[in-house]
Amino acid sequence: MLFNSFLFLFLFLPTALFFFYWAGSNRFNWAILWLAGVSFLLYSFCGWASASLLVGSIMTNYALGIFLIHDSPNSKSKIKIILYCGIIFNIGVLVFFKYFGVVEGTRPNGFTTNLQPNSIIPVAFSFFTFQQIIYLVEAWRGRLKETKFLHYFLYITFFPQLLIGPIVRPCEFFPQLKDKKFFNFEVKQFAVGLTIISFGLFKKVILADGISRYSNSAFDAVAQGATLGLEEAWSGTLSFSLQIYFDLSGYSDIAVGLGYLFGFRLPINFESP
Repeated sequence: MLFNSFLFLFLFLPTALFFFYWAGSNRFNWAILWLAGVSFLLYSFCGWASASLLVGSIMTNYALGIFLIHDSPNSKSKIKIILYCGIIFNIGVLVFFKYFGVVEGTRPNGFTTNLQPNSIIPVAFSFFTFQQIIYLVEAWRGRLKETKFLHYFLYITFFPQLLIGPIVRPCEFFPQLKDKKFFNFEVKQFAVGLTIISFGLFKKVILADGISRYSNSAFDAVAQGATLGLEEAWSGTLSFSLQIYFDLSGYSDIAVGLGYLFGFRLPINFESP
């Protein structure tokens, strides 16, 4: 389910927002549970394999984080081995699925995967892997207090930033969950969120998708054995570059805007790429 699809914009998102603020007006933990649940539901559309890998990764890193948080103030050098094991585990799993678990020629597209019989392609695996490594490092440095599993689960699965980022530091995310204003609907922040989402949709739907037909025509011609002239080759190259730029920039804006709708402040990491 893509962020620019009608199903997401006019069914999933309004439902998620309504019950989030309704639950938040009564009990904060219910609102967090609801948001974590719908975030995981959205990711599970990728398939059971990707969802299972995500849960396994979350549980493993959360367990490692408990050891790091409890022991980090007094025995940094002693528990450094736990940090190293956590980093090696995350990088190792990422490398395996990036370079050994993916059959040549497969290509993930948005929230969908092209799975071969013996292949599993976890969607957004790079993003939540590096985000969890950051969590382990900050836990080892003693910058984090003990985190509830539900909060950590939401930190990793929060759907606006799970697909392509931005990667969020724990010190930027967890304090927002403790702010009571976080669960109160505010017209101003909602309007800001809708504005940023509108800019993102314009970049994605109008610019990126509009430019894609020029780049696709060039690549399709080459795939069919045609020889491109200088002008056609440069046109295809520049079109593809602009397509990727506006695609990523648009999705980044949408992610930040969605965060505003739910009261979150996500870092803007696509100002001057």
